[in-house]
Amino acid sequence: MDDHDDAFTPLPSRKRTGWRPLDFVRRRHARFREEWCLMEASGMFGDFGTLLPLLLAMANVGSVAPAAALFWFGAFNVATAYEWDVPMCVQPMKTIAAAAIADGLSAGAVSAAGLFVGACVLALGLTGLVEVVNRFVPRSVVSGIQLGLGVRMVGLALVMIFDAPWWAAAVGAALALVAFGVARRRDAAVPVALGLVAAGLAVAAAAAAADGGAGAAARAAWRRWRPGRLALAPRLPSRRDWVAGVVRAGLPQLPLTTLNSVISVTALAGRLFPDAPPDRMPTRRGVAASVGLMNVVGCWFGAAPACHGAGGLAGQYRFGARGGASVWVLGWGKMLLALLLGDKLMLDAVRAFPAPVLGALLAVAGVELAAAGAAADGAAAPCLVAAAATVALRNTGLGAACGLAVAAAEKLAERLERRRAGDDEQEAPPAADAETKEEPASGDEEAGRAKPEGK
Repeated sequence: MDDHDDAFTPLPSRKRTGWRPLDFVRRRHARFREEWCLMEASGMFGDFGTLLPLLLAMANVGSVAPAAALFWFGAFNVATAYEWDVPMCVQPMKTIAAAAIADGLSAGAVSAAGLFVGACVLALGLTGLVEVVNRFVPRSVVSGIQLGLGVRMVGLALVMIFDAPWWAAAVGAALALVAFGVARRRDAAVPVALGLVAAGLAVAAAAAAADGGAGAAARAAWRRWRPGRLALAPRLPSRRDWVAGVVRAGLPQLPLTTLNSVISVTALAGRLFPDAPPDRMPTRRGVAASVGLMNVVGCWFGAAPACHGAGGLAGQYRFGARGGASVWVLGWGKMLLALLLGDKLMLDAVRAFPAPVLGALLAVAGVELAAAGAAADGAAAPCLVAAAATVALRNTGLGAACGLAVAAAEKLAERLERRRAGDDEQEAPPAADAETKEEPASGDEEAGRAKPEGK
């Protein structure tokens, strides 16, 4: 469309002499107004299937303060929208979240893990070493990681859908099938995620109405409501927190963040937006610096360890988001919700939202990510091995290691084959040269014999 092409007019470069920040922000806001539509509003909910369950589970074990964590997620969304004009998600670091949920890590240990990963990734981005890592990891392995993570997301979605009363599971499965069918149609401009969120709110309201005790408790909580206070006081991890956080959560998270939150997400953005101007697209160094700064700044003040994930980008894209407007509005909405509700009411609200509906959101996002990984170019064996290991071992770092081992074995076999072929070629030329040398000699002899006859 012509309007769409006109929307991609170059923004003022921040590297250009005389760049003015206020002018850049005004141009960004004008771009957001051009982009905003019902599909952008739908797309901004595409990552809720990952965000809300992890946030709730971490809050239940006391690893994060939910309102403060949501506030920081919103602030990072707004900053990301200004930086890139793609629906780049901000989500919890999954390995740190899993360790916190399973082992009951303290809030200080979770902050220490986020600070450690953030500092390492920031160093990779500022020094450019992330480009070395990118050259070392073949495209096929990155595609395998995307495929494996997509399959894992679908598996988690099925658990969320069917680990519920039969009627809720039936509703969740039906919503997932309808959402998947509509979202997979490229020409369908239907805000699927908005419909799923509305359905979830309706189910939650119906369940509260059916349960008289829950409804009375909710009404009493709203009567006592006051604007929430956020736990944004500086958080200084103790030495024990540093040891527990880095060893049990930070070190396992580091390869996942480098591969999925930096290398994989930039590769996916390039495939989803092939015609976007380069100055609006995320780069590996830029994404690494963004992930590092989010955690180095926020984890001192109550933020949950955060990253940019390929799954979140795939989900927001599939549900209709195409630019930074969806992320910008989502960020302000998260901050406003955190300020209004506070920890207690927010925890109650997230618990009341039906898990099968979150599972339907997560299922569509998982299928989109898996499809993007399966459709990418590259060798099949490293891709499939990386995907299978990521699913079986439930660890992206180990999955990438298995894929890298297969890719290295393939390169070694190819090199040995070329060397063998080169040896065969070196043996073949002498015989051919001998034949070519004999031919002129025989020709000269015949000419010499024919010469006297010519006299």
